[in-house]
Amino acid sequence: MMWPPALVPVADRIADLADRWAAIADRRFAWADDTRRAALLLFLGHVVFWTLYATLSHGNLADSPDMVENWTWGKEWQWGYYKHPPFFAWVVGAWFAILPRADWAYYLLAALNSAVGLAGVFALARVATSDADIARRRLVSVAGLALTPAYGFLAMKFNANAVLVAVWPWAAWAFLAALRSPTIARGAVLGLLLAVAMLSKYASVALVAAMVLTVLLDPERRRLLVSPAMIATVVVAGLAFAPHVVHLVRTDFSTFAYAEHTRAASTGQFLNYFARFPLSQALFMLPVLGALLVALPIADWRALGHVLDVATTDRRRVALLTLLPFLSLTAIGVVEWARLSSQWGFAMWFALPWLLVSTPGLSEPRLRMPRLAALVATVWGLLLLTAIPTDVIGVATGARVHLEPNAELGREVTRIWREATGGKRLAVVTGTFQLAHEIGFYSPDDPSVLIEWDYTKSPWLTPESVAASGLAVICDGTEEPACSDDAKKRLGEDLVIHDLMLAKHWYWMTLKPHAYRLLLRLPRPPA
Repeated sequence: MMWPPALVPVADRIADLADRWAAIADRRFAWADDTRRAALLLFLGHVVFWTLYATLSHGNLADSPDMVENWTWGKEWQWGYYKHPPFFAWVVGAWFAILPRADWAYYLLAALNSAVGLAGVFALARVATSDADIARRRLVSVAGLALTPAYGFLAMKFNANAVLVAVWPWAAWAFLAALRSPTIARGAVLGLLLAVAMLSKYASVALVAAMVLTVLLDPERRRLLVSPAMIATVVVAGLAFAPHVVHLVRTDFSTFAYAEHTRAASTGQFLNYFARFPLSQALFMLPVLGALLVALPIADWRALGHVLDVATTDRRRVALLTLLPFLSLTAIGVVEWARLSSQWGFAMWFALPWLLVSTPGLSEPRLRMPRLAALVATVWGLLLLTAIPTDVIGVATGARVHLEPNAELGREVTRIWREATGGKRLAVVTGTFQLAHEIGFYSPDDPSVLIEWDYTKSPWLTPESVAASGLAVICDGTEEPACSDDAKKRLGEDLVIHDLMLAKHWYWMTLKPHAYRLLLRLPRPPA
């Protein structure tokens, strides 16, 4: 390539630095040629790194309202909730039945969820080809995906979108395995995983549609459609999903009603999201291509021009699983006139890395695993250096999510309640939406949340049970006096009121205090 004269020294310097980095990588990371060892270190490193990074860069869960809301739901073990189906909330409920309710434990769950998704991609590659010599390509697929925001930064906010990062690759693995050998057992596994996907988020219908279309476009579709695997898939998926259908009927399809909030308010808003959606997905996946280019010798880069070669059955199926979820979800968005959020695409590109590394003409032995390992280590190292400064900058600039004393508030509300009730457990909390959920998570009494004073959103509570147990109403000081006036209208004037000023303890410092108002409706004496 001919550079303008003024840029030649810069280009030469960059090339020299790249050569030095490559030489260090080849020397220091030679162990990565042992693909089993490299894979183990990648998975373990991914979990450790993202748990550590998220814990150090976030002072609390204040910028992740979904996460504390997940706990509020999960502890109640319902077949559905007013916003979403239940699976990811069950995961949170089960996780914190074992581990302490602490920020680091939540971030560990998020990192494990992401690693489970990477393991699914690793497994998918094995059933996506009949080639036995694929160890290096499998590892490149996983490493590239591990460097994407979808499996890193974005996956650390564990919610209905993030759980699909783990579920979709394993569902695709089961699907390809069932196509390769359409037995009852493999169909049952696929049916169960598809039910889990639908119980995680209804957007998984895009994955189901992609699989149906893949079968219909297959030359052997007649055999596949009547195979034991497909029959088992339908039966098992239907049985596993049926209890949630019963819940939907009983609640007048309230979850579907909530989904209406994703509709665009105007044509302009719809077109804005529609245009940004594919662009955001492309940006998310750029690290996959970058990882492959680092692992490939430059002379082999041109082979990627054959990436759309889908002459074989294996590559055709992988290509369809790469493109059809995106097209299906986009089509659903158009029909529903939805704001196509970039977050909806977290999970859909799980097959893209394998589509790239299985391109005809790419030589398995020529993939340079030491350089790939060095790339991952370099990215992790640089990001880790930014973790604490990110938190420091947030505190220094007064970002509320870095300053809010959520854990302190949960403990203080619990202490005041116990003093006022002679040591009784705090059973119910409500008030400002975010704060009530924060107390639900951080309080040692593990209270249930009466969501927005609405018993249809909180079916685990009744007016009678709340009257018997009492409740705490927490109001953000910035919402006063409207919040406490609303509580008095609902509960009466005879409430115990505390005005609180609480500050977060950050390392060795006490940060700027925040004002809250706490209103207590004490338990009703037994008749």
